[in-house]
Amino acid sequence: MIINGLGGRKYSQQHALKSAEIINKVNPKFLSTLTLSMPFGLEHFQERFEGDYQQQTVVELFQELRLFIANLEVENVIYRSNHVSNNLPLQGTISKEKDKLIEQLELAIKDTPEEKYPTSPEFL
Repeated sequence: MIINGLGGRKYSQQHALKSAEIINKVNPKFLSTLTLSMPFGLEHFQERFEGDYQQQTVVELFQELRLFIANLEVENVIYRSNHVSNNLPLQGTISKEKDKLIEQLELAIKDTPEEKYPTSPEFL
């Protein structure tokens, strides 16, 4: 299980690449991603980062997920990203459908307004 958005804007690239590195070493049978949710509000989460956390837009979350998937080098890993926290349901087998997953993310990046945040009413 990987939580997309956990590092915020500042650590997005590092989070995606290091998460892919770990998954590549483990090569699990199943892999799932969730998107960070903030049931107690953004301010509550920022306090844990001492104010250094910047929430990502939906497009930035898609870009982080695309980077993560693009750097996966695993065999026969069943992938699911269809939890209610995710803004785009995805599923497939990474070694067989990686390009399809990346293509779906690229379309979502292209079609989503940049200024939308996961907490916007249209994404709830």
